[in-house]
Amino acid sequence: MKKNLRALRFIPTGSTHVSKQGLDADVYTSVGPDGRGYAVAFKGNSKNHVWNYSFRTTEHRDKTIENFFAGVESGNVNRAARREERKAAVNTFKVGDILHYSWGYDQTNAEFFQVVSVTQKSATIRKISSAHAGATGPDSENVVPIKDAFLDGERGEPIRKRSYGGGLGMSFGSATLWSGKPVHNSWGH
Repeated sequence: MKKNLRALRFIPTGSTHVSKQGLDADVYTSVGPDGRGYAVAFKGNSKNHVWNYSFRTTEHRDKTIENFFAGVESGNVNRAARREERKAAVNTFKVGDILHYSWGYDQTNAEFFQVVSVTQKSATIRKISSAHAGATGPDSENVVPIKDAFLDGERGEPIRKRSYGGGLGMSFGSATLWSGKPVHNSWGH
């Protein structure tokens, strides 16, 4: 359960609260001792502000506040749409399908997984071995998966992942259906 940190917010003394119906966002406006207009914006239950600005004109301040609320509203709509897409996503993988997953910064780690069971929304996969399919350089090669060659021990344990249509979410990207072509793999700098 998330804590409500609103009570810990720094709100300038004498400021005016501005909000928009249906949005979980707040702006507090004030006039500083220098006569300039100030505003601080918060979103959700956060104690930290999204922004804290001074303004030369009230028109600029009001436009910035209007844009802030429009952005929060747009974000809410986008989040709701993504949530509905995830709910509606149906698993398209079948038992026996081979998935490819590449990751790495200064090297490309190509990994293969085989689907061992499926549900309507998820797939259970196990990591499988790969075979050399030709060198592409001194520290790189192409590899292909070896169907049913499941790895032993912890690395070969079944992993259940939610399907989002075309892939399964992994730590550093997505595992997608293998194209049937050799995949680049590297290990050096």
